[in-house]
Amino acid sequence: MTDKLTSTPRAGNDDDKISTTSSYKRLTTNLRSLEAKRRTYRRTLQQYERIKGRYVDNITKLNKQEPTTDKVEEGKDGEKAAPVDPKKQIVIASYRILRNFCISFNTINQTEKEDDRQELPEKYAAEIEAILGTKAIVEKFKKALKADNVESSISELPNEVPETLVQGLIDFVNKHDKDEIIAFLKKDLDE
Repeated sequence: MTDKLTSTPRAGNDDDKISTTSSYKRLTTNLRSLEAKRRTYRRTLQQYERIKGRYVDNITKLNKQEPTTDKVEEGKDGEKAAPVDPKKQIVIASYRILRNFCISFNTINQTEKEDDRQELPEKYAAEIEAILGTKAIVEKFKKALKADNVESSISELPNEVPETLVQGLIDFVNKHDKDEIIAFLKKDLDE
């Protein structure tokens, strides 16, 4: 190629192509990374708000002895499973609220993909354990978080918990999720 003003060959033309190509690759990689992060954060925010709303609503209905929105699970051969005791349903809903908070918080704050998101966040572990109360209940909730499937996690949970524990978890989540999860995700998504 020649320079238009001097009709002499342009120096460094190959260097410009290499520089442009590597810049393009770097920008493309950065864009893909940002898009993946945006999808993860959008999905996390949507799921967090949906799950929290559902289980807080279930607890309210169970306390008023109204039917919940949870479907009765079908067993093998399409037969309906026995309804779950309302006290156990409150325990499950409380656990799901806590699990939802932990996984969402850890998704935001853990940097490595291999990090275990199904655990109490280190920042709030002491506060959560105080809300759960006894060491036995803390251990049951921790085992439920680590369970391989829904049935296993439900079987790990106690059959009932004090009403103060349930209200304490709801208050804890309402106190911390606005800044730690919702506002953070919305801000990052806006950017």
